[in-house]
Amino acid sequence: MELGIEPSVPLQQLHQDVLTHAEALDWRRPDDVSALAPESVIAPSSQELPVTTDEPPHEPSGPVSSRLRGPWARLATGAMAVVLATGAATVVAHPWIQSGPSSFPANSIGSINRDGSLEGSVNVGLSPDGLAYGGASLWVTNRTDGTVSRVDPKIRAVVQTIKVGASPVAITVTAHDVWVANFDDGTVSRINTLSNTVVDEIRVGVQPAAIASRPDGVWVANRGDGTIQRIDPATSRTDKPVAVGEGPDGIAIDKTSLWVCNAVDGTVVEIDPTTLQQGRSVVVGAGPRGVALTSGDVWVASQLSQSVTRISRTTGAVRTINVGDGPHSLVLAGDAVWVSNEYDGTITRIDPTSNAVANSMYVGASPRGLTAAGGSIWVASGAFADAGHKGGTLRVVANQLPGELGVDPTAGYDPYTDSAERLVYDGLVAFGMSGGLGSDSLVPDLAVALPRPSNANTTYAFTLRSGIRYSTGREVKAADFRTGLLKALTVGGNPEYYAGIIGGRNCIDHPATCDLSAGLITDNVTRSVTFNLVAPDSVFLDKLAWLVYPVPPGTPATMSRNPIPGTGPYLISAYEQGRKFSLRPNTYFRQWSFAAQPAGYPDVISFGKVADGKAATDEVTEGRADVARVWPASGSLRDDLAKTYPSQFKSQVRAQTVFEYLNTRMPPFNDLRVRQALNFAVDRNRLVDIQGANGLFHLTCQVLPPNFPSYHWYCPYTSGPANDAYDGPDLARARELVRLSGTRGTAVTVRGVASGAGHTLNLYFATVLRQLDYRVRLQELPDDFDFIGSGDKAQITSAPGWIADYPDASQFYDNVFSCRSAVAGIGYCNPKIERVATEAHAAGLADPGRAARLWTEVDRLITDDAPVVSLGNNTATWFVSQTVGNYQSNALVGPLLSQIWVR
Repeated sequence: MELGIEPSVPLQQLHQDVLTHAEALDWRRPDDVSALAPESVIAPSSQELPVTTDEPPHEPSGPVSSRLRGPWARLATGAMAVVLATGAATVVAHPWIQSGPSSFPANSIGSINRDGSLEGSVNVGLSPDGLAYGGASLWVTNRTDGTVSRVDPKIRAVVQTIKVGASPVAITVTAHDVWVANFDDGTVSRINTLSNTVVDEIRVGVQPAAIASRPDGVWVANRGDGTIQRIDPATSRTDKPVAVGEGPDGIAIDKTSLWVCNAVDGTVVEIDPTTLQQGRSVVVGAGPRGVALTSGDVWVASQLSQSVTRISRTTGAVRTINVGDGPHSLVLAGDAVWVSNEYDGTITRIDPTSNAVANSMYVGASPRGLTAAGGSIWVASGAFADAGHKGGTLRVVANQLPGELGVDPTAGYDPYTDSAERLVYDGLVAFGMSGGLGSDSLVPDLAVALPRPSNANTTYAFTLRSGIRYSTGREVKAADFRTGLLKALTVGGNPEYYAGIIGGRNCIDHPATCDLSAGLITDNVTRSVTFNLVAPDSVFLDKLAWLVYPVPPGTPATMSRNPIPGTGPYLISAYEQGRKFSLRPNTYFRQWSFAAQPAGYPDVISFGKVADGKAATDEVTEGRADVARVWPASGSLRDDLAKTYPSQFKSQVRAQTVFEYLNTRMPPFNDLRVRQALNFAVDRNRLVDIQGANGLFHLTCQVLPPNFPSYHWYCPYTSGPANDAYDGPDLARARELVRLSGTRGTAVTVRGVASGAGHTLNLYFATVLRQLDYRVRLQELPDDFDFIGSGDKAQITSAPGWIADYPDASQFYDNVFSCRSAVAGIGYCNPKIERVATEAHAAGLADPGRAARLWTEVDRLITDDAPVVSLGNNTATWFVSQTVGNYQSNALVGPLLSQIWVR
């Protein structure tokens, strides 16, 4: 919402607010207040900032365009600056200053003078994100490395690199401590500034995405469970989490209140840090992330709507200011508001007296975190807009090729193929193509914006971007989604995702009479694509990001055996099922959204097939490949790689949990005590070791994987007290539960695959069951046997777990444990849990934060009811050559191949 209002506080008050904030960040205030006058900002050398247009013209493909997009007016060779002195405003002119570098390199931090000129930079780790100043040092989180760099701004050098948790994304400084939010492992690292060591690892909520502090507490925003919580600096203990909104991504605190940005809600919420009572909730732009406070205003950067919102703390008045693409962070200093625009490589300076963009500067990389120190603005810059790294052939090797199970993008369920084809095909919406917190953010892709549902939450109306073309050059039309949806319903990997569209159920059950005329309405003239549902579905947009793509006219609605033209930065240039797969650039691609589908760096991405993980790593060490999937591989090989090549060995826990299914309809597992007894009796460290014969696994007792929305560590099946660790099996308690059940001596059939780790797993469960006094029979079958479909014929079945298609806890319940699930053959249905899950679904649209908490409850209820033994979470491991740069990965896609540099 944009209102044409005057500044909400007097000019002198605003000036004092900014100075106070700047002094807290060591902005060195000169004796002469007039010296704080902002100078003009230099124009980027050899760059011109274009006038805003609604539909920017197509530009050459690649990470760098010769012209920047964004709502910028052309900058002249001189500019006016306002000097605030003795309560009066004086207008003076300053020339453009052409000093210092014209850009910053990727993976660095650099400083910007008050006049806008760029100073020198300091190389730090990979994907720097959060940035803070304290203890006479700059502190930057390196997301990909899992490190924090301590930088001395006077000598412009890294003086210490400190290992922290997985994917550190945010940082704050108090007295003698630095606090780091580690997005991928749900912790906050506490670094002592005197010793440069981590003195505490504090478990917080799911996906901590932002952090802020004042002397009496450190506050962290947990994106994955919709909460914030306070850490006591005196004890490092956490207070009880406080529910806010959905996807809290930003947080700021001052003497009177705390403000939280909810990225999914598109709101910013005020909270009293003492009483924990919520105050105002203000709707801002899409994807709010950065937030900064003065005594008079709240400033919010909305990443997906390319805007900054100014909210008056006294009147509630709202003003929207258009900035660059992907505003990430804000800092208030030098009587101006500075904004880093992550997706177009610029910094915006806002004049708060006029609520307008004063000017902008091009920094040459992807600006993220901002802070003020020593009279300068400092910015952390990741990899983006670096044409020097474009080109080359990226060689990827694994024990399979993409497309071995088929190349049609609607088929899905081959993670290796899905990862490669993510660079080829686009839907109306997508999950962010980035690491860290952007990877589970739903963003508009081929659609202009994410729609809010209407018609009692059953109608989703999209507007298609104009000018997007297939790799054949043909323009994408709204009507092209009809065949795409029909394929998803009739030949797709999970047609049930779209059964709720009007006509969808009939298309699944009776393809010959399929009629989607009421469920999907398209208009090529207005570029509208509208879906009508039978009933509300809180995760409909998530499902839509998975298997529904536009299909060129004339394409049959059957399973495609050959590549279909797509819209992404690459096209499938060579394909022969099981023998060939390679990608090359789509010359018709024009980057419309860096968040959804950034332009790629390699000229060719080639895929090769080898026998196993050892052969794949040999290809890298001998110079024949750049990226290798280390699977299957022995634990000793992975350990050797991690020790010998620590910077080249990459691992990430996947959004996957593997189960041993217990048939709850057959004795003895129709008795809860027996199911719990088996969960107490198994040694989960042994389960991890067994599966580790082929891949790296993460120990678990529950359904949801680590760092997944709604996940909280929970393991009641341990010998020690309930805490954050697994202390081993409790065989005595297990035997007592079996005795109480009266089922000792019952015959139990264990069914599983006859080869490899599956065979070892079968033998282990047989051993544990015999320890519990059961008679055991093994039934081992070929790997391709339909274990799920025939699960009712055995008491225990080793079968596939679940890999999440999208980051929502309902994924695991709906597909595995609901009374209507695909694995209903094992006989599991708990009406009590079904009611809680139904409530969680209903809350998904009205109160997403509450829905997230309900899914946490569902996870615990299933764990307590023990219809499965959770065997572990698969961890994907990769090995890259020294020629590879800008390596990034996320749990849904894996390595972001299009963003890798080949040196």
